[in-house]
Amino acid sequence: MQRALSAGYQRIKIKIKPGWDVEPVQRLREKFPRIRLMVDANSAYRQEDWPLLKQLEAYYLMMIEQPLGWDDILRPRRAQKKLETPICLDECIHSEEQARAAIELGACRIINVKLGAWADTRRRAASTTSASNARYRSGAAGCWNPASVARTILRSLRCPIFASR
Repeated sequence: MQRALSAGYQRIKIKIKPGWDVEPVQRLREKFPRIRLMVDANSAYRQEDWPLLKQLEAYYLMMIEQPLGWDDILRPRRAQKKLETPICLDECIHSEEQARAAIELGACRIINVKLGAWADTRRRAASTTSASNARYRSGAAGCWNPASVARTILRSLRCPIFASR
């Protein structure tokens, strides 16, 4: 961890699961009180586990990523209402429409956009003859800038966007 921070990383995300959650987060926060800390639950928790997720709020997390079902945007809504820490949805979002629905429902405050996994993103990026596609392209032929794609496709969504490959 210290090596990553020394190399300039400003955010650290660790994987959590029931039985491996509060204690490791507490130790990290005590050792590195100023890092931007996030956790990724990979759908490991159930709705009734929200009090455990609530305990994590004592450690000032940037977000709790995909705490509940990988294919569900309804249950995270109930959890997000009870938590101050933003929930980040990831695996259950596969399109701009799903992202918009999750935000409108209040299921999350952050979406992790996996550009290659979104069918509409692949379709838009593949249409290289489109004049509007220039917004997605970087200077190199055959390459596209993930940040530009995320900003262009999701510019109307009202939540932070993390673009990843």
